[in-house]
Amino acid sequence: MQHITAPAFDLNGRSIGHQTAEVDFHNDQAISILYKGINYYTSGKFGKNAVTGEWVQELSAENDTKRIWVNRGVTTIWED
Repeated sequence: MQHITAPAFDLNGRSIGHQTAEVDFHNDQAISILYKGINYYTSGKFGKNAVTGEWVQELSAENDTKRIWVNRGVTTIWED
């Protein structure tokens, strides 16, 4: 697991400051993230951020009630 600190944004794109997370990478892709005390796992969904145009992936909590999106290297986090 790699400890990261990254800017995070809420569902409306508002900054919620820099957040910390523990990220497990495999082949340069995040496969699990411990973020705000919740474990998120890759959902298999990928796309492009509508604002920045950069590659992003979705991770969801085990109970699928919470989701986050991250870019490559997990340098930005978007809460869903």
